[in-house]
Amino acid sequence: MLDLIEVTKRFDETPPALEDISFHMGRGEFVVLTGPNQAGKTTLLKLITMEETVTSGEIIFDQLSSRTIKKKQIPLLRRKIGRIYPDFRLINDLNIFDNIALCLRIGGGKENKVKNRVHQVMEKVGLSGKKGWFPGQLSAGEKQRAACARAIAHDPLLLLADEPTLNLDEKSSDEVLRWLQQINLLGTAVLHATRDFHPDQHNHIRTIKMEKGRLI
Repeated sequence: MLDLIEVTKRFDETPPALEDISFHMGRGEFVVLTGPNQAGKTTLLKLITMEETVTSGEIIFDQLSSRTIKKKQIPLLRRKIGRIYPDFRLINDLNIFDNIALCLRIGGGKENKVKNRVHQVMEKVGLSGKKGWFPGQLSAGEKQRAACARAIAHDPLLLLADEPTLNLDEKSSDEVLRWLQQINLLGTAVLHATRDFHPDQHNHIRTIKMEKGRLI
């Protein structure tokens, strides 16, 4: 489903942000991408979604290649990917239901199907009773669960979770990790980028380690 082949990313004449990165992810796989701050994890995720362009090498996602993809195809690629961020990125003046529904409505979904899907994903993450609440009324853990629901509402092939527990307490972190694993069990591949790696929380999950823009 996802192949990175000798991927390098340079922003200027300084050392590369990423250098010769190669790995493969299969459909439905859960992979942890771990490394310290400035290791290049977020840059790598941005290359997968083509928010940034590859300097050299190639990324292939669901048969779409960074070398040959046309600009008009990039929205199609991104519709197959869900994103979770450390700062939640919820819209404060929309309630949680509308935050989750937004990407489905932008995609042209019929309103009855949008409502049914939003109810489903809110129930999955334990927020079914808070559809009318606004982000400011939720705890940090609830905000991240709402962000998880938004990320999977369009049933993506791949979920990119960028430091999803960075701003959470231990209990909320455990809840979010559990939701990620449950999402994965339903068939969505998960690439979880984190500097805070605990092997006991990721039993039997493949781990890719990064440091200073390289795999180690």
